[in-house]
Amino acid sequence: MTTTKKAQRRPARQPAQRPKELEQLPSEPVDLDAPSGAEYDEIPVFTLKGKTYSITDRPRANLALKSLWLMKQHGEEQAQAMIVPEALGPELMAVLMDHEDLTPEQLAEISQRVMRIVFNQAQDDEGN
Repeated sequence: MTTTKKAQRRPARQPAQRPKELEQLPSEPVDLDAPSGAEYDEIPVFTLKGKTYSITDRPRANLALKSLWLMKQHGEEQAQAMIVPEALGPELMAVLMDHEDLTPEQLAEISQRVMRIVFNQAQDDEGN
């Protein structure tokens, strides 16, 4: 003999109160498909044979996210080793790889500069 229990009704759920910081958020989500319309400047990274090689002053934000993820997973040095080539791009990487007189100190300085740019901490020549 099978007995059937009546389902108990749960009380209606009250909407949770949002913190005030969240109440100020726009109601529409961020549209990642919309063009940014932002204009970018170039920041010099290194010079070689009188030519200045630069990268954008606003690298893709996902590079910073990738770097943070890689730092957590593999450590800071590994993250830097993976992010710097991506931020420099194939042309600048080829120039550096073909420069046989590149010193470890110069490479470290270039890498640190690129990582600062990726994290929007680049400073101009006056240190501002």
